[in-house]
Amino acid sequence: MAAFQQHVTSCDPDNMAPCEYCQCLYKFYQLDDHSRYCRNISEQQRQQAFLDFILPKLKYPFTPVQVRFYIEQQRQNRRVLDPHEIVDTLAAFEDKFPFEQYHYRTTCQQVVQITQRWFVWCNTERGNYWRVRAQQDATYRAQLDEYERQLAANTQRNEELQRRYNELKADEAFKAQNCRLCPHCKRVTQHMGGCSSMVCGRNYHGGDQQSGCGNNFNWDQAEPYIPITNRPLEQIKNDLPRLENKQRVVHTGIRCDGCHNDVEGILFSCIHCPSLIYCEKCEQRCTLAHSEELRQQKKQQHVFQLITTPEVLHIRQRR
Repeated sequence: MAAFQQHVTSCDPDNMAPCEYCQCLYKFYQLDDHSRYCRNISEQQRQQAFLDFILPKLKYPFTPVQVRFYIEQQRQNRRVLDPHEIVDTLAAFEDKFPFEQYHYRTTCQQVVQITQRWFVWCNTERGNYWRVRAQQDATYRAQLDEYERQLAANTQRNEELQRRYNELKADEAFKAQNCRLCPHCKRVTQHMGGCSSMVCGRNYHGGDQQSGCGNNFNWDQAEPYIPITNRPLEQIKNDLPRLENKQRVVHTGIRCDGCHNDVEGILFSCIHCPSLIYCEKCEQRCTLAHSEELRQQKKQQHVFQLITTPEVLHIRQRR
């Protein structure tokens, strides 16, 4: 007992240890209570609580999606997640997010709508599309049969897409609560404290240079950010390819990475890969394979943009 008392006296109470559930650092005398709490909540609740702790402390307005991505990178590298260290590290990055580009060939504002369309396509509209196409053209019967054979795989992918879509909606809700639009260029801005005088793209008194138009405005008078995820389902469906349109577009010079032919009909372009394109006949098989590859790598599901007009695709033609 005397030896134990000597140990308690000499033990540094500021020593920290990671929670076995959330991997966050806690002082030894706090760890048991926290671990009991952490054990009884869901993984999603743990991640959200961790995120809620970090976001208000960030020096620069990184989005929840970016912070989640950074945290996931640390998890994959088996790093202990110290929220204070994460805040300090992200501050050192200034306004330049240091990891892989989140999306290609589209803006952050467009990502929301593209994700919505991809989610609705995968969830319900792919099957509807192939049923109508099979009635219009018997050669599409094979795609419909393949769709029906892959229902289980599609269901699993859709569940993962649902989680990603929920994260996107949470990101939009965060921006609706914390961001407003520059009245000059409509850039999404965040007020980090101080007076209401703002300069789009940098601190009002200089420094922290970011992309923006550079015009002055008053935060209190700025237009609030309206979440794009509030769009009705029917409106999203109206953005998808029209089933009554029997004429298929030929994307001349753009080769499908599945069959290596010129893309006909809907072109599916992955917005998270530098260049990954499928035609409508290869889309389900190839995107499911892509999803499985991402799943094996423990990465988030990628989103594909549905393109029906060749002019929309701003990439190099490939032969």
